[in-house]
Amino acid sequence: MDVSDALRHNVWTTQDTDADDDAETGREPDRYDAGGNGVWEPPRRELPVVAVSATVPASFPRDAGLRAPTVSYESPFAEAYESSLLYVPHAQGDVPELPVRTYGKRQSLDTAAHPKWAVGIMADLVEASGGRALVLSATAKAGRMYAQELRARAGGRWRVLSQWDGLGKEATTRAWRQEETSVLVGTRSYMTGVDAPGATCQLVIVDRVPRGAANVVDDARVEVLAQEMSEFRARDLVYAVDAAQLLAQAAGRLIRSTSDRGMVAVLDPRLLKTQKVKYPPSTRKIYKDALAHFTSRTASVCTAKSFLASLTSSDTDSAEKAAA
Repeated sequence: MDVSDALRHNVWTTQDTDADDDAETGREPDRYDAGGNGVWEPPRRELPVVAVSATVPASFPRDAGLRAPTVSYESPFAEAYESSLLYVPHAQGDVPELPVRTYGKRQSLDTAAHPKWAVGIMADLVEASGGRALVLSATAKAGRMYAQELRARAGGRWRVLSQWDGLGKEATTRAWRQEETSVLVGTRSYMTGVDAPGATCQLVIVDRVPRGAANVVDDARVEVLAQEMSEFRARDLVYAVDAAQLLAQAAGRLIRSTSDRGMVAVLDPRLLKTQKVKYPPSTRKIYKDALAHFTSRTASVCTAKSFLASLTSSDTDSAEKAAA
């Protein structure tokens, strides 16, 4: 269903009772009936409308029938983001080569093999952070594997909780917050509504851009948009924009107060234009815009681990001074 026209004519505008009779001014009719007679629509006046959200998708004005610009305002957390780091691994040199599938001359990410590739980098980052992490997985199967591997690597030094422990989201999140060095592993439902200010969450790991699989509802949205643009652009405005919104919300789990700082790691090298396997430029821009708050970025795992180690050292020094 496309509700934009209904919203525009019944919510965002009202009949303009002060307007002159358009039929007498010589204006072209809005449409013609079956007999070829001109039909004039009642004049309408646009109402002042402000739609506010922390995550307004680019397609919102069109979807909602609004003829209004989208304006971004300065974040109160800008300084916290400037003190933090975004890490997207370059799959060469200091990390293993990215698993790919080949179709003739085309290559794409092997999503089935990606979790085994990602978990090694993930474990190194959690080690450098001394726990204190939220791991967000694109699929439940990968998430379970991450939790199992991270528990084995932790060796009891920090607790690893997951959404599959049978406690429920609220209880699992509460248990994670209560232990500063603990690690929480979850999927898409944990990309929103999870809040842990302070050192408990100084590392957020997203294994790959959480793009949803094709489905009849979103395909219908694409079909409507494709009447006005290319199908590729339409798919970007539906599937890529939706994924970017969820990616922004996932990355937002890191900064929950103005004093927070840390690192977001998106283990999806396709975000880098220097990779052999990468997103198309227009799609990559949509995803990168979702992470625009991070002004400091790196593709080096060594730099990422050093940054996390410095955070852990700083937290330890602060705790010792407080105890003294």
